[in-house]
Amino acid sequence: VPSENHYHYFDNRVLPPHVDAELATSEGWWYKPDYIINSININSAMFEPRHNSCFPLSGDGVHRTLKISGYAYTGGGVKIIRAEIS
Repeated sequence: VPSENHYHYFDNRVLPPHVDAELATSEGWWYKPDYIINSININSAMFEPRHNSCFPLSGDGVHRTLKISGYAYTGGGVKIIRAEIS
């Protein structure tokens, strides 16, 4: 049985980037079980772009987007909601 503690609902969540606090409250995002953080045993790897790749930030041939490829999984049938690249 999930805890009904305030922090369980309003702190232990990773919501999609477009969901702010107002939207989460008005549409009930805080209570959707898909976005709770119960365990963080995520395995992931990024394989494109390659290690030590360089990308021009200005000048001719600069692209506005960059394709990123990789994978992430948790096991146990739990889906990955969002991945952040830095």
